[in-house]
Amino acid sequence: MCAAHLLRKSCFSIATLACQLPCRRPLPATSLSAFGSFRVFSTSSQKATLHKNQLLLTLSSPSESIFVRSPIRSVTVPGSEGAMTLTNGHSQTVARLKAGEVIVRKVDSGDEVEKFFLSDGFVIFKSPDDDSGCCTAEVLGVEVVPVNLLDKESATAALQELLQQGAGAADEWTKARTLLGQELLSSVIRAAP
Repeated sequence: MCAAHLLRKSCFSIATLACQLPCRRPLPATSLSAFGSFRVFSTSSQKATLHKNQLLLTLSSPSESIFVRSPIRSVTVPGSEGAMTLTNGHSQTVARLKAGEVIVRKVDSGDEVEKFFLSDGFVIFKSPDDDSGCCTAEVLGVEVVPVNLLDKESATAALQELLQQGAGAADEWTKARTLLGQELLSSVIRAAP
């Protein structure tokens, strides 16, 4: 494993410290309710009968899938070049995501949104591969946590501790860890309610 990977991995655990509850939860039963009796990996003819001209979102981390090809109006993700909102018909893209909020607007929810904190990841947006007219957005994160589980006070305390440990550090490892941890925890503090 390269040093950069180990460094990023050590900082991801900081986001977990900023949560009030454990970040790993069982897959909610409602995530797959749109599929009825279909398999998660359905054939293109099955997909066409489920939804027409909608954006289908998959939001997942290594430990869970929060949405699996769920129809939504739009999703806003924290791209490394800035936030971007994806809707059905957006141009195809693959982008790196930085720590920040993922905002999901469901089809029949009016102005209500669901917000999640993503520590780092990628988004893959694909055009329809069948006659359904449904584009797919796959948001893949190292850690994905509902923002209501973030604790601003714990994140602030963890940030202060990290900055104290990194103050006056001579070695490059500690400096880099402090810088990456500061970036991640600052994002947690901004996203926390």
